[in-house]
Amino acid sequence: MRFEATHLAWVLLIVPALAIFFRFAAAARRRRSSRFADPDLYRRLAGGVSERRRRKRPPMVLAACLLLGIALLDPQWGYRLEEVSREGIDLMVAVDTSRSMLADDVSPNRLERAKRSVRQLVTLLRGDRVGLIPFAGTAHVYCPLTLDYRVFLLFLNDLSTETIPRGGTDIASAIEKAAEAFAHSGRRRRALVIFTDGEHLEGDLDAAVERAREEEIRIFAIGFGSPEGKPLRIERPDGSVSYLRDAEGNVVVTRLDESTLERIAVATGGAYHRATPGGRELELIYRERIARMERDLLDEALRRVRLRRFQWPLGLGLALLFLEGAMGDGKGKPLSFLRTGRRRKEAVALIPLVSLALLNLGMANPAARSLREGNRLFQEKRYEEARESYRRARADRPDAPESVFNLGNVYYRLDDYGGAESLFRRAAEQLDPERSGRAWYNLGNSLFRAGELRPALDAYREAIRRDPEDPDAKFNYELVKRLLDREEEPRPEDEEEEEREPEAPEEEPPPEGEEDPDEEAPADPETIPEEMEEELSPEDIERLLDILLGEEEDMKRPLPAEFYDEEPPLRDW
Repeated sequence: MRFEATHLAWVLLIVPALAIFFRFAAAARRRRSSRFADPDLYRRLAGGVSERRRRKRPPMVLAACLLLGIALLDPQWGYRLEEVSREGIDLMVAVDTSRSMLADDVSPNRLERAKRSVRQLVTLLRGDRVGLIPFAGTAHVYCPLTLDYRVFLLFLNDLSTETIPRGGTDIASAIEKAAEAFAHSGRRRRALVIFTDGEHLEGDLDAAVERAREEEIRIFAIGFGSPEGKPLRIERPDGSVSYLRDAEGNVVVTRLDESTLERIAVATGGAYHRATPGGRELELIYRERIARMERDLLDEALRRVRLRRFQWPLGLGLALLFLEGAMGDGKGKPLSFLRTGRRRKEAVALIPLVSLALLNLGMANPAARSLREGNRLFQEKRYEEARESYRRARADRPDAPESVFNLGNVYYRLDDYGGAESLFRRAAEQLDPERSGRAWYNLGNSLFRAGELRPALDAYREAIRRDPEDPDAKFNYELVKRLLDREEEPRPEDEEEEEREPEAPEEEPPPEGEEDPDEEAPADPETIPEEMEEELSPEDIERLLDILLGEEEDMKRPLPAEFYDEEPPLRDW
């Protein structure tokens, strides 16, 4: 057993203080009674007072205070397994370390201001993995994606214009390196934040931006410097200062190229902001854009959590106070005070307090309570709060499939179809045969939304096998099968090529209503619906639009709680 709130141990000093008080109070009472009358006479006058009960009441108060003090210290013993998950996105930070970042149009210079902004960005992260890419004439991953922000900051502090030996500015290389790092991570929610002055001097920027757009990598850019530009000063080893000149002998003026940065950001669904002294743009980018992106499940594990047992000493302490307050000093049978007078009213008034204490002893099922609360929040479309309730239920009862199924519903509503797919698969394995069809149906919906039609078709088929009377599963099966058939139809160009080859005889299509003999037949023809007509009806088109637009309530409801080397660049600044 251990105590969590040991900093409150001083509260237990109340117990010896009360013991001293009761001792002095008893002595003072004896002195007053002796001055009032002779001891024998006093005993006859106080014949209705029970000295034994009077002596028992102080120890009861002391014991109750001791128990309440122990409860305040939060005693813990035993443990339970709790599922811990971490959600977030993968975020790569690209910092321009070219010599143009030494311009002092911002204090102290662009590079140091950029590093300061990155540190500010790290303070905003909430469970996101972050990596670092310095770039100049080329780029490389300096710090891989990590959840250890202290390690990331160590690499950040080490950045300088000497980090990348090759001079120049190749933003395209930074984007390509970020895309490669994201590909190895296996996550779908990715963002790249570029800290630069925007002077792109080499590399195929358009191709890199197009790759980022195709791979759904959002790029956010923070610009440092001024559009007017600043001559680039170079400090020599002897302490003298000179201005950098190009091959023609002209002084190099480095400018902030906002148009390039804005074009990159807009093309990938990101945003561009010019750096400000207060760093307000970082809060806007993270809280208004990055934090609202769909989040991936980064890590999931079980941990041992100690059980809090403060309810027991709390309940016993309140019970002792109840008995002490209702017992009184009068003589009579035990608990006779419950039958008459003011004492009975006092006792009845204390019953609700004791009942609440007993309810806190863990007699209620916390998993079922969390599940019911999650269902209520889900119906109110408060999905984030419902997710936390379902997680608590799953932590209290890791073996209960209902919380897994309901948690999948929440992920589906939050458009995290990858997380929903994983949870529905697990629920389909754990639920009984009568209810597993609901998990297979929702799994099909998740796969359909993710664009995986063939696996979705298999999931709907399994849902129909489990529940042959489910009309929604039958309709969705027909719809997905029709979409797959259309994808597999030969293109007109392919048909013309086949007509120009007389050696290859055409195959007649199977008669309408019959299946291709080379196509695998369904396992149970009574439960698998027949193919749809050649053209979709208006009702089918309307329902298809409903599905695609997310207006249809196409999920099964939550389960109730009861179920529980290179050439040097021409320009190297």
